[in-house]
Amino acid sequence: MQDQSIYEKLREYAKSDAYPFHMPGHKRKVDWISDVYDIDITEIDGFDDLHHADGILEEGMARMANAVGAKKSYYIVNGSTCGILAAIYAACPQGATVAVARNTHKSVANAIMLRGLKPTYIYPQNVDNLCISGQIIPKDVEKAYEQSPEIAAVILTSPTYEGIVSNIRQIADVVHAHGGVLIVDEAHGAHLPYANHDANREDTYLPYSAVREGADIVIQSLHKTLPCLTQSAALHICSDRVSVKKIERALHIFETSSPSYVLMAGMDLCVRYMQGEGKKKLQMLTDRLQLFYERSESWKQLWFLYPKIKSADMISIPIADYTKIVFGAKGYKNAGRKLHEILRDRYHLQPEMSAPDYVILMTMLTDTEEGFLRLEAALSEINDELECGSLVWERTTSAYPSSFVPLELVMLPLEAAEAPVIQVPFFESVGKISAETVYVYPPGCPFLMPGEKISEELLEIVRYYRTSGMELYGMEDKTGETLLVIEN
Repeated sequence: MQDQSIYEKLREYAKSDAYPFHMPGHKRKVDWISDVYDIDITEIDGFDDLHHADGILEEGMARMANAVGAKKSYYIVNGSTCGILAAIYAACPQGATVAVARNTHKSVANAIMLRGLKPTYIYPQNVDNLCISGQIIPKDVEKAYEQSPEIAAVILTSPTYEGIVSNIRQIADVVHAHGGVLIVDEAHGAHLPYANHDANREDTYLPYSAVREGADIVIQSLHKTLPCLTQSAALHICSDRVSVKKIERALHIFETSSPSYVLMAGMDLCVRYMQGEGKKKLQMLTDRLQLFYERSESWKQLWFLYPKIKSADMISIPIADYTKIVFGAKGYKNAGRKLHEILRDRYHLQPEMSAPDYVILMTMLTDTEEGFLRLEAALSEINDELECGSLVWERTTSAYPSSFVPLELVMLPLEAAEAPVIQVPFFESVGKISAETVYVYPPGCPFLMPGEKISEELLEIVRYYRTSGMELYGMEDKTGETLLVIEN
């Protein structure tokens, strides 16, 4: 065991030439707050109280609401997870039925169990042969209401981890026509309210934020795509369909009673910046991305998930945030993992994440020309090596499975989580009822929930992840070999 402190390891990494194509959005280039210990205080006189804000914090949150177009905004210092828990707890009565996009974050699953909710799942479109979840379709939301008219709220993620955006305006119309509340996890879209959408210039790569598209509650992770410190997030109330008192009561439950003034100061500075210079930087980023994607057309061994893609075996992606560079090398086994390792080890470019078949690079307004040039040079070299055969990778013709398969909900998740259990080998669990939540991380979207009956199709997804070298999370058995199921 090396006797190196976490701080020492962080400083060592910061001094290296590793370039971050990953969150947080400040990319270690913002120095607005350098005197952390000097300003780390508690709720002393003159500095307000987040849980009873009527001074400087109230003013800061009002400034944020005005900047993004919300009716009311709240600082969240526990990350988006806290905001999601609070939103669902406030909007959904105990035991209510909720319509949930299957590709939502595990925090939604936790809220469902905490509130004893009955979930009915809406499955996203599949980006064919890539194991990528696409949009939630408005007609599928309508179908959910036809099957369960009592649905209290619809909960979905937009943009997804890969940047795919659902048509929030149309979905909101469906939800509101049925008297429901629409909660949007926009953790990866905190930059979207600041996009240039005026009549003279439309940002090709930035869609509208759910805040302005009819959602009732929107949760954002400021640290993911804006220059903010990790754990900085916000909850936005966007309509009168939501009880402010219930939201605040829920935040009192889930948010720490000792909020970090360092994080809140960073959020205030970030909003001020985005109202001015940040908007220009965001526009410069989209201009640079357009150049990147034009250059990518010459790399024939690589595919990119972006508007000009013409591949016949991919579905159309009409709305997306293409600041997420999603790419791979089609026809190679585990190409995503291999590309990730080459970028990291050979070129010192650290991706956000990789799935077996693709890589995600996160670009932000803090990215530099040097970073883009290093990336373009690396991808050009990798493409040339694949073309000439100097990179010897195993070919594959296997189709990738869907990200999710429909499963029978036998018990409510809360009931299953509290029922007597036994441990069985995972691959001998067909027909049994899961007592655990199972997902790969990132992005942390459960493909198996407590109370669901395990099918052979589900085990195919598990085999795919296991043979691709990806770890399963959420289970008591960290090896992933066994699963807790309901005792017969």
